[in-house]
Amino acid sequence: MSRQPAAVNRRAVWTAAAAVSVVVWAVSSQAMTGLAAAAPPAGDKITICHVPPGNPANAQTIEVDASGWNGHKNHEGDYEGACASSSTTAAPATTEAPSTTESPTTEAPTTTESTVAPAAAPTTTAGGSSINLHNATAGTEADCPSDGGTYWHFVFAPNNGSAAFTSITLNLGGTPFTFTGAQIVKNGVQADNVFVQVPAGYALSDLLTSGSSATYIGSAPTKFVLSHLCPGTPATTTTT
Repeated sequence: MSRQPAAVNRRAVWTAAAAVSVVVWAVSSQAMTGLAAAAPPAGDKITICHVPPGNPANAQTIEVDASGWNGHKNHEGDYEGACASSSTTAAPATTEAPSTTESPTTEAPTTTESTVAPAAAPTTTAGGSSINLHNATAGTEADCPSDGGTYWHFVFAPNNGSAAFTSITLNLGGTPFTFTGAQIVKNGVQADNVFVQVPAGYALSDLLTSGSSATYIGSAPTKFVLSHLCPGTPATTTTT
């Protein structure tokens, strides 16, 4: 009869020990499951603001592995999330070699040569280059030869002495007249500022632009211009 209680006590101890083991196993499994669920997957990135010690003005937003945050959060000033007014810089993975980025090649722009047609050369005659008369009408002025004759006054523009008349051809009512040498009267010493006397039987108004031209030597003038008219002094008839 004395052995019965001892057997009962041993069975109770085993039962209690088994129950405790089950409870411990369940708690441990639940804890491990929670930790596994809380741990971020390997390779996940999080954004943090890294503040270099002693240089807070150089704070930088970087991306690090989630597992690397444990080391950063112990740094003074580092915090999770982007820095204010900073760009995000991805921290290179320590296990992977950085990729090599080839610089884009920029092609030089194609150069197109423009072709400019040369300006037409002035007509060349035996007396030099030729230029057409710009106008056939003008007003009268007092700047005229002193002999009292009827004259046209012609000039080259610009009137700066860079060109000189060698001949003047005038279309007078359909008839061409060519004046050279002494028939071209200089205004003082100016060879680009001259007078041509109206031929007998013709009037100042007979001059036509078409068919009238001049030849010159020197620099090319821009215009051959009828500057003004000299109507002359009428002959005085004395009666007795």
